[in-house]
This record gives sequence, C-alpha cells and structure tokens, in this order.
Amino acid sequence: MKIWKNSRQPAPFREADYWHGFIRVSDNILDQVLSRSGQAGIYVSPKDDNRKHDECFAVIALPDCSLQEAIKKAGSFDKTLGIVHLRDQFGIRYRREHLACLRAALLPESAFVASEGVKSDDTLWVLKNVPPTVGKEGLQDTFIQSGWDALPVRAQGQNRWLVASKEMPSMRHMCINGAYVLVEAIKRHREPGAVTITAKQVKVDTMVNASTGNVQIAASTRIQEVRAEIFDQMEQKMQAANDRITQLTAALEKMQSEQSKKDLETKNELAMVRSEQAFTKQKISEVEASVVQSGQTVIQTMQSMMSQIQMSDVH
Repeated sequence: MKIWKNSRQPAPFREADYWHGFIRVSDNILDQVLSRSGQAGIYVSPKDDNRKHDECFAVIALPDCSLQEAIKKAGSFDKTLGIVHLRDQFGIRYRREHLACLRAALLPESAFVASEGVKSDDTLWVLKNVPPTVGKEGLQDTFIQSGWDALPVRAQGQNRWLVASKEMPSMRHMCINGAYVLVEAIKRHREPGAVTITAKQVKVDTMVNASTGNVQIAASTRIQEVRAEIFDQMEQKMQAANDRITQLTAALEKMQSEQSKKDLETKNELAMVRSEQAFTKQKISEVEASVVQSGQTVIQTMQSMMSQIQMSDVH
C-alpha cells in the first residue's frame, strides 16, 4: 500500500490524504466488490493479469455531475458497477457488453453507436478496402457465405469496418464486389481468468467502519503501477544474479575442496616416501655397520691365526 498527501508527496499513514493499494478478488464476487466503488471514499479499479485496465469493463464519464448525483444515477440501473473517480469528474463503470443500453439511458442527449451482440471476450477485427457501397447487411451476408461467424460493428471511414468475432477467419483476404478486402486483428483474444492483482505488502493501520464493516481501500495510479513493474523486474533480475552467484560460489567451493583433497593426498604420499627413504637409509647404515664389524672380526681372526703359526714355527 502507498500513501500520499494531496500534493502527491509520500506521507505517514495518519497524515496521508490518499491510500493506494492492491487486493485479490475472485470472479464470483468481483461485481459485488466493484459495485461498492465510490462509497465511503473508496474507489476500486479492476486490473488484468498484466496490471493493466481490464478490457471487460468500461466507464461512462458524467460531466458536471457531483459524487452524490453519480451515485444516484448508478443506483437507478441494475447493471452498473460502482463509481469511478476520474481526474476532474466522476463516471459509472459497467461491463462492456452493456455499453449500448447504459450509454443511451445515462446520456440520452449524446450520439452513440449500438453494439448489441458484441461480447467482452470477442476479438475485434478491422476490414480494410471495403467498397463504399457495401453496408452492414452486405458484410453480414459475406460472412455467412464464407462461413465466418462474425458481426459487423460499425464503419470506420469510407473503406474500413470494425468486426467482432471469437473465431479467426479462414482467410485473411476476401473478394467483395470485385475488391480485395484485408482482415486484420486489432486486439488479442484474452483468455478468461480470475482477476489477480499483487503488490508489495507493508504493515499499516486498518480503517474499518464499525457499522458497515467496510475496509479502506483505493485504486492505484499508473505511475505506481509502472514503479511496481520496474521493481518486480529488478527483483527478478537480482534474484537471477543471486542464483548465478550462488552457483558460481558452489562450483568454486567444490573446486577448492577437491584441490585441498588432492593436496592432502600428495602430502601424505610425500610423507610416506620420506618415511620409506629414512627406513631404507637406516637399514643401509645397519648393513654397513654389520659389514664393517664382520670385516674387523675376520681380520682379527686371521691375525690370531698368523700369530699362532709363527709361534709354532719357533718351537
């Protein structure tokens, strides 16, 4: 949750004028949560998985209407989904499939284009180089003949038409009244899924209305969403770098451990060689001493024998 003053400067929680945060809401209670937007100073904005505006919803701006007047108008219809606080005015949220009926009812004096039959999960296509003589009925007949389940929405200029369909056309070029018409998608098909919005959590005081049990929440600005996306990307890159550093550290420690083991084995082998050399040197010394002693004994024996022979010759 982020908190600011009216000057858009960060402020302590108790001194802030705005509280912006994220909540995770399942699809089965999403409409109930959105319908309470605008009450007790709480405004809720639905986001998709990419933290962008959910294309399933749209807003009808109400110029020169106060908050109470907007709430009163929203309460007059059963398909509205709460109040939206725009920059300098208020608006009423609704699901995109209810665009035609609600806009005609809320702003009867304005011009609008009917879009009955267009669903929120339809892919929008644009047909280029359509002959000016071909109208909505002619395009519908062409789609039926080509086997493409599509609905013409409205013309965009003299030779362009906006078309809605869940299916991809079997061909990207059509020949209509001798003219080659190009079919291009202008938005990607969105897979239906739960609205999951995540954000960094911090500990703050909770503001609860004791009588109704309402909890203070607020919608985030685009600047905060961009900051959150940048922060998430930095976190991912830092995590990847930390993982790489951990891998390199583990490899270095393993190499050092193996080298230490080899050094210890070499040291032990060298000690054994030195011990064997010392033992061999000792044995050689003992053999030399034994040979010297044996030689002296032989010499002494021969001298003694010579002496005895000399003495026997004298007698």
